[in-house]
Amino acid sequence: MTVQSADQPVTSEAGAGVALESILREAREQYELPAIAAVVVKADSVLGVVAIGARRLGHTDRVMLTDRFHIGSNGKAFASTVIAKLVEEGVLAWDSRPIDVFPELGSSVHDGFREVTLQQLLGHRAGLPPYKLLKSIRSAERRVDTSDSPRAQRRAFAVWLLRQTPDAATDIDHYSNAGYTIAAAMAEEAADEPWESLLESRLARPLGISLWWGQPARVDPAQPWGHEQKSYGIVHAGQHETKPEEYFNMGPLFGPAGDLALSPIDYAVFLQQHLTGLKGKDGLLQASSIQYLHFGPDGYALGWRKSTIHGVPARTHTGTEGTFIAAVALLPEHDLAAAVLVNSATPNADKASLEVTKAILRLYLPSASRTTSGAEANQPRLLPGAPDQ
Repeated sequence: MTVQSADQPVTSEAGAGVALESILREAREQYELPAIAAVVVKADSVLGVVAIGARRLGHTDRVMLTDRFHIGSNGKAFASTVIAKLVEEGVLAWDSRPIDVFPELGSSVHDGFREVTLQQLLGHRAGLPPYKLLKSIRSAERRVDTSDSPRAQRRAFAVWLLRQTPDAATDIDHYSNAGYTIAAAMAEEAADEPWESLLESRLARPLGISLWWGQPARVDPAQPWGHEQKSYGIVHAGQHETKPEEYFNMGPLFGPAGDLALSPIDYAVFLQQHLTGLKGKDGLLQASSIQYLHFGPDGYALGWRKSTIHGVPARTHTGTEGTFIAAVALLPEHDLAAAVLVNSATPNADKASLEVTKAILRLYLPSASRTTSGAEANQPRLLPGAPDQ
């Protein structure tokens, strides 16, 4: 696929590509976005990839399709894919428990966490605290020696947390970033390889994609900058760019839960892998592994959330670290997936990401398949955001 400038859509369907670009341009103007990008794919084809706008508000540098956008908690789908690969290799099992991996837990593990499994950790059914607020995420760092390696910090935090009182029962959906911290620590111990390396060796290199940690402009100032709301008392007015070196990052503890950045083109490659498996074809993972991630034995997804869009069953997620927003939706029954990326996390950007995702799916979904239920109309978000300010 030839990479074109930010104002030129890359698409295999010219007519739909023009319509896709129009949706993004209208949203950018209506919601006052610095930049917005979107990808639409089927398992074996890219239907459209568009990126328009500015890398930094008030600057003339245009975004490119190869630019990186932070995807926040959408990174959980990437983490669960890596874990699934380790399960295929026999390094872990879906019913592996932290007490099987961390011998130092012994009898000190809280009884409420004793039988918690890897599957429950990834499916938000482990009863762990949410760790969504920036304050709580920062407070977690006090539980570890920050001079230790990221791997050692994750293990120490996992062991400490599993000795505490559960935040909820393990048979209910209770969203938690900490579940992915513990799952990553288990993977590191079982594979004897740091999580950052596992992500490269089991996912990025085999797919030929590039994954960055943290805000893109922290790695390369020429990449898109994040933007947040300006606040004056109780009044919100406009948005301003956030200096990447000064803004919060998920750090080593919660990086596995959502601190990745990648380009729209690379996101398309990842989504196609999942659609391929949902069609029953093996790829990076065996088809059965992909189907397990999306449907699971108890009907809840690992790294994804169950939802309905236009009356069609969907797997969705949204993510934000406070200055970027990403939304993704995958329709298993229609071999269709879309992702929308914005370098802003204002309320307008949040709304735009969801509205544009729905508009894109409406554009590509066969009209005979579309309905709108009352329940869907009342869904304000694809997924409650994380983390919160």
